Amino acid sequence: MRIIALLLVAITCAAVSAQAGVVQPIETKLYDLFPKQQQGENGIYLQYLSPNGFYTDLVCLGDYVFGTLGTPWNLPAIYRSPYYPESLLAHPTAVTQCGADRDPVIRITLDGGYGAVRVTGSAQTASWGDVRYYIYKGAANYSLPIWNAMGGGSFDLLIDYSDGEQLFFATDALGADYNDWANWCAVRFQAVPEPSCFAVIAAGLGAILMRRRR
Repeated sequence: MRIIALLLVAITCAAVSAQAGVVQPIETKLYDLFPKQQQGENGIYLQYLSPNGFYTDLVCLGDYVFGTLGTPWNLPAIYRSPYYPESLLAHPTAVTQCGADRDPVIRITLDGGYGAVRVTGSAQTASWGDVRYYIYKGAANYSLPIWNAMGGGSFDLLIDYSDGEQLFFATDALGADYNDWANWCAVRFQAVPEPSCFAVIAAGLGAILMRRRR
């Protein structure tokens, strides 16, 4: 009966991990969950942030490609690279080339009831342009980033959250947007449950084995 109970827990874990959303007991890749055509797929939204704090949805221009119609090169834009594994391009704009200061934002809904999530990855600029990368929680907190870097860098963050809160990955062109080829690379999430269902399974199996040895 104890083994059957553990199997039921395992089935529950598998069901949870199969649900849409970035926060799961197993590690998930933002690249894999990136929306294909619709805003909100897997709780992810693609937008740009204006200097006044207003968010605007990007438009789907093709599979895994979201941009801004009526602007040079459809920028700001966010899209999944077809050439580089786990690379998400998020090109910002400034007044110099595109006529407006706009920061592309990957907006991610946190749920699952775990209370905390580990977020790892890196940011890098694929050309010589100056880009600021920043991560923040809550739409109004863009001036209070959890993580902030000029030009790029890696991050390993443990973030507390309540279901429904949102995490934002944004890039800023600063004063000019020449060659600001910004990339979010290998961004991954993993729930930090206490205790996790996998830990319950392991502990249960360990107890059964100990009893059998006796």
